[in-house]
Parts: sequence; structure tokens; C-alpha cells
Amino acid sequence: MLTYDLFMDNHEDREKFLRIYTKYRAAMYLAAQAVLGDYWMADDAVQEAALKIICNLHKLDESDPLRTRGFVAKVARNVALNMRRTMSKEIPTEDEEISEMFPPNTETPESILLNQEMSDHLHALLSTMTVEHQEILDMVYLNGFKVGKAAEMLGLSGEVARKRLQRAKAALKKRILQETQA
Repeated sequence: MLTYDLFMDNHEDREKFLRIYTKYRAAMYLAAQAVLGDYWMADDAVQEAALKIICNLHKLDESDPLRTRGFVAKVARNVALNMRRTMSKEIPTEDEEISEMFPPNTETPESILLNQEMSDHLHALLSTMTVEHQEILDMVYLNGFKVGKAAEMLGLSGEVARKRLQRAKAALKKRILQETQA
């Protein structure tokens, strides 16, 4: 964190950056991890994204947490994509070819704990929703069924299932927004 102070001119910017980085670091990490699939590379991407966020700090409005989270996650994702693009241009050595045949386990204790906490939190939010909303969200997002298959399994028409999913997502978004603003 001390290194980031070198890039900021005033105290307000430092405080704003620290609040944003502390609050959305996990989202940045998950976005980078999804692209790169490697803990250490994702960590590098988050650090580079943090520098880009500092340069664009004036564009961030903390009063809109959903938009801020989306912005910082998108920056981290884009940095990770650039890193992956750069890596794909490099010519692999014999050692790298062997390591690709036997990829290391990329899950770290931190990522496992973070995923578990997010999963527990999501399940807690889902438990406060109506049964209809819980069913459709669970089938489509947690179990990976297509909306048509979920509709068939629930005995609904495709259009009713799509509308129910739309309403369930809106209700979940509303709960998340209420929680972040509290």
C-alpha cells in the first residue's frame, strides 16, 4: 500500500483509493482469477489494475457501489486479458510445455475461503427470497441448467420461467444494493 501513496497527490485521493481498494479487492481478484486461472498471475493483475484505478480515480463515484464495483472489476479483467494475450505471444520453453501437461493446483487457501464466504453469503440472501425465486435462481445459476430446461423441470412455460428469472434477479439485485448501502 505504501507504494501507491507515491502516485497520489493529496490525502483525499489516498483515502478514496484505500476505501475502494479495500472494499472491492475481492471482486478485482475474482475477475482476474477467472481470466488467468492462476493465483499469482491474478494477484499481479490486481496490483496493476490498482495502479490504473489510481490514474482514473476521478471517474469513480463512491455513491454508486454497483457501478464502482463493476468499474474496478472490469479494469482488473481487462488487465488480466492483456496479460493473457501477452503470455500467449511468448514462445514456450520445454519446461513450460511440461508444466502445461501437468498444471498446478491454482486454488489457494485464500481463494477457497473467499469462494466459501461468497457462497455462504449468496445462500443467506437466497433464503430470504420467495420459494419461486429461489428455485429458478438455484436451477439456472447454481446448478447450471438452461432456462428452458429449468422451466420444463418446474412445469412452467419458457416465457413464465424467463420472467420469473428476471424478477428474481431484480429482487436479488435490490437486496444486494440495500446491503451495500447499509
